[in-house]
Amino acid sequence: MGEGEKYLRAKKRVENLKAFYIHLAVYLLVNVMLFVLNAVTDPGNW
Repeated sequence: MGEGEKYLRAKKRVENLKAFYIHLAVYLLVNVMLFVLNAVTDPGNW
């Protein structure tokens, strides 16, 4: 395995990790917003 091939594999892994954390952040933000919206619009259940 050459240095160029190692670099490309490492670059692809970093891109995949970055995409995972971006999707995780979006997932968490959407769920927090939905929770807040639910709590604000229907406070009787809390």
